[in-house]
Amino acid sequence: MRGRWSVLLERRQVLTASGNNELDAVEEVVGGHGSGDSFANGETIIVFQVETNAEMAKGDILSSEIENAVCCIGDSSVHRDCILQGGITAIGHEGINTNLESREHVAEVDRPLGKEAGSDSIGGVETVEDVEQQIIRHTYPSKRIQIEKCKMKEGSDRVGAADQAGETLAATPTGFTHGGGGGAQGIKKSAAHNNPQLVVDRFTKLPDDLLLNILDRLNTPDAVRTCLLSKRTIHLRHMLSRFQISVDSFVPDCGYATLKDTIPMNAAVADATDSILNFRRQDIPLRHLSVCFYLKYYDCLTIGKAVARAMATNNLLDSVEFIILPEKKPEHYSTYDLRHNGKQLMRFFGACTDAFAGLTRLYLRNLKLGETDIPNIIATCKLLEYLRLSFCETEDSVLQLQVEHPRLVELDIYHASLELVELNYLPNLKHLDFSLWVCPHEPLSFGNVPLLSSLSLTNVAMRYQEVIRLSHFLANVPNISDLYLNFGSEKIWVQPECPKLLAPVLRNLQVLNLDELPEECDISWTCFFLEAAPSLKEMRVTVWDHWCGMQTDKVEREEQGYSEKANVEWESSAPDGFRHYNLTKLTIYGFQPNDNFLGYIRHIMEAAVNLEDVSLYDRKVLECCEDLDLKIKVAPSWYPQTIEEEELLRKQITEGLVMASPHVIHFRS
Repeated sequence: MRGRWSVLLERRQVLTASGNNELDAVEEVVGGHGSGDSFANGETIIVFQVETNAEMAKGDILSSEIENAVCCIGDSSVHRDCILQGGITAIGHEGINTNLESREHVAEVDRPLGKEAGSDSIGGVETVEDVEQQIIRHTYPSKRIQIEKCKMKEGSDRVGAADQAGETLAATPTGFTHGGGGGAQGIKKSAAHNNPQLVVDRFTKLPDDLLLNILDRLNTPDAVRTCLLSKRTIHLRHMLSRFQISVDSFVPDCGYATLKDTIPMNAAVADATDSILNFRRQDIPLRHLSVCFYLKYYDCLTIGKAVARAMATNNLLDSVEFIILPEKKPEHYSTYDLRHNGKQLMRFFGACTDAFAGLTRLYLRNLKLGETDIPNIIATCKLLEYLRLSFCETEDSVLQLQVEHPRLVELDIYHASLELVELNYLPNLKHLDFSLWVCPHEPLSFGNVPLLSSLSLTNVAMRYQEVIRLSHFLANVPNISDLYLNFGSEKIWVQPECPKLLAPVLRNLQVLNLDELPEECDISWTCFFLEAAPSLKEMRVTVWDHWCGMQTDKVEREEQGYSEKANVEWESSAPDGFRHYNLTKLTIYGFQPNDNFLGYIRHIMEAAVNLEDVSLYDRKVLECCEDLDLKIKVAPSWYPQTIEEEELLRKQITEGLVMASPHVIHFRS
């Protein structure tokens, strides 16, 4: 049978004229009033008495039955969590006697039961006798209970340090533990000895500015929960300079969310946003605000109004971000669903234009909008610097971005069913990411984009799509310095061109990344970039058939219009003895010791006279590739496994190359 325990409380009035003999007796029992403190005449003390029996096993007190103790004195009450762990007194609600009667003097203080009343170790305390060393609480004339710090030492380390309010916070590998108690002079073994997980709490002793610096690095729900762990830090939840909240912070305990779960998750985001933003200190600048939520109108309305108020009442906001998510995965949406989402968004936009007007970053996904909807949103978001459109489309399949938007810096368009994206006037645009277009021709039209320097293009080319000639495609974008091209392990959709045509548009190119080239195709065609980009410093090539993301069924490939993979025909038009003087680094992922790679590396090393590093990696392997269909036959990798194999390959690559050194070739794991 499980043992029961109780805590008995008495309120006793200290009335003594001189000598303090009775007070000395009290302090002897309770193990000391504190560091150098003593009881004053006329004070009220609370004596706790712990009772147990022999059937109580170690740790039984650490059960879910332990709840907040409520100690009532007069008109005041204090709620306190106490855990009998590491020498800290436990108080449970079952044994509390709140009908405390006053006594006129202190005659004799009853002691708790000794060893004969219980086991040798209870909840991390050596014996029940040790509990009496923790039992001390007294009140001041205001009749408010103040709980003393528990000062336990082992060597020079302090354990269980507490704040002035008395509630302590012990950091453990799994979180924090509350604690409190009186002097621990009579404890035979330290709490750290009995409980290795109990460590020194140094977090709450840090100054506020350092604590805020730490808390601002957490998402806001976690930061607020941390603040609530101690009265020392509870006021900091109103002083955070960053507000970042997402539906991910309210995922159920099972670790995943169903469609039904999105309702309470989104409501929690809306309520938390409204509460935290309304009660934060307005004299503290709010530097960053980010809210990630589902497109549910009334929750959106709560969030939008709260953000608008925060913009109006708080100091300068450097970044304000809305990430508006769909409730379902993109593949589960019908055209009707997309139109419904579009109407919900525009309804939200119309009701909260003040919030949208202050946004600097906006994410939109799974929408079908009217012809002018996106331009109207962009025109309203006058401070917008980043825009991402994912699985978005318009009714007439033509999207023309706002021609008068001076602040947009980054534009990211992913899998948009668009015929054309016209970038007419974006004077501050620096980075453009465009992925998976469906039109048969060039998907982008560049107008006035003088600062565009970083361009990322990803596509799986179909039979009906034309190859892109970069000399024409980038004619109005002469300042590209960082170019990323992803071919999705399918057909090469870029046409190699001679240096005379390409040099005007690639003259400033410094970093080139060619990703997911098909494994069975020759890669020598990529050298045309080297010949046309004299400023190129770094070149990265990834050869990889990512079978998890590829359509492998031949019938499906034919019906969906996939192209057959084929080598790209290319002949160097550079003069004999061509040399490149700026390329310093070549990185290849998916290296295999065959003529395709060895000949390619030899050609690069011969041309790039200042090459400092050649890094060769094996094929990429992702977690999703572990469950690959057994019907798919993947060619084995022959990547070198020994030092001898690596040295042999170095000699084969550099043999006959006068200016090439084998020491620049590195085989990376």
